[in-house]
Amino acid sequence: MFRATINAGLFKDAVEAVSTLVDQGRFLIDKEKVLLRAVDAANVAMVSLTLPARAFEKFEAKESEVGLDIKKLAEFLLMVENPESIRLEVDEGAKKLKMKMGGLEATIGLLDLAHLGKMPSIRNFDLPARIVLSGSDFRMGIRAAEKVGDQVTFAVEGDSFVMEAEGDTDHVRLALAKDKLMELKGANVKSLYSLDYLTDMAKVVGKSVQARIELGSELPMKISFPLADDRGQVEYLLAPRVDKR
Repeated sequence: MFRATINAGLFKDAVEAVSTLVDQGRFLIDKEKVLLRAVDAANVAMVSLTLPARAFEKFEAKESEVGLDIKKLAEFLLMVENPESIRLEVDEGAKKLKMKMGGLEATIGLLDLAHLGKMPSIRNFDLPARIVLSGSDFRMGIRAAEKVGDQVTFAVEGDSFVMEAEGDTDHVRLALAKDKLMELKGANVKSLYSLDYLTDMAKVVGKSVQARIELGSELPMKISFPLADDRGQVEYLLAPRVDKR
């Protein structure tokens, strides 16, 4: 059983954060939270979304798992502009998610959980560097990198965090000194990542007041950020790319 009401802007941001990476997902619901964790089709990136009960205006739930077509859900949410809230209800008997947004009511069929596989676990990586910066600075660095290539290097160099990209003829480098960051801790590290993933992530991360990056040398990168006054949490895990040059 699941019945809830949530701020429309918060819910749209949460769904967008997930839909940047995956088309379908398994949601774990209990009395304390709604949790989704899913890996993209290429097994390169993972997204984790946590919406605690306090993120909702109303929240009634018993422990259950629900499979949803996330792309379809995102498309429905785009149909209504600026509703104040969204009412959600899972009808397990009819195997549907019911939504009410302003004057629009819609239902989405639930997916067969057997076809979604198990929810992935999070591997614990010893990532030696941690950077906290504004979402807008993160997006600026990614947008600059897009102009010159298809990959970007993240690095800690002394007291600076660096995002750098190089193409056949062009080069771009964003260096943020420690006094321009909210936090910078850890040793010097450097890793290369694909912009195919980071471009979509940056659209969501860029809306956040702050983003935390955990980084190592040739290790997966962890990017986490809060949703709407810290009423939810999104975490991305992205595998590094091997530089063959």
